[in-house]
Amino acid sequence: DVAVAMMNLPAAYIGVGVDWWLVGLVNGSGKWYYMNRAMSFIEFDGNLSNIAPAYQGALMNLSPYTVVNNLVLPAGVYTVWFGVDYPMDGVLHLTPGYYLVSQATITVE
Repeated sequence: DVAVAMMNLPAAYIGVGVDWWLVGLVNGSGKWYYMNRAMSFIEFDGNLSNIAPAYQGALMNLSPYTVVNNLVLPAGVYTVWFGVDYPMDGVLHLTPGYYLVSQATITVE
């Protein structure tokens, strides 16, 4: 299972509209995937304008929430990033101060 969480946000940020992203890298293959609104992983073709956030909505404290369960993966190492960015416009922004991100490494044996 893959779960995401966002806790202890400053009160001033609660309710601000943001894009919510879930992106993964299959280590060793160089293949990138992003989660779309249907909660499916789509292979990234390298063009940032072709990806879309998994969700758009208000920033909030989020207790651990399972976004992927019963995922069957081949053996290997995977890196997954969960993040939000501002403004809420469907475009991935990596401008310092306008995004929050967390990373996890998953090893499947």
